[in-house]
Amino acid sequence: MKCPYNSNYITVHISKPLRYFDHATEDASGCPEVLHMWQHDASDTTEFHLHDCLKEECAAWQNGHCVRTA
Repeated sequence: MKCPYNSNYITVHISKPLRYFDHATEDASGCPEVLHMWQHDASDTTEFHLHDCLKEECAAWQNGHCVRTA
């Protein structure tokens, strides 16, 4: 059984450069105006690598064996 409390993990952060857009439009009275927009895409991904239950090092170790706690 894999220990759910003792894992190695890797977090990867991906960030794309800031992008600027402008869009010519009109307001409610018909006057021209420019809409300014910025876009910044970023994401985080975390991957967990669980390993075998190592007895006392695992919180799921109870009464001499590894048990499911959830």
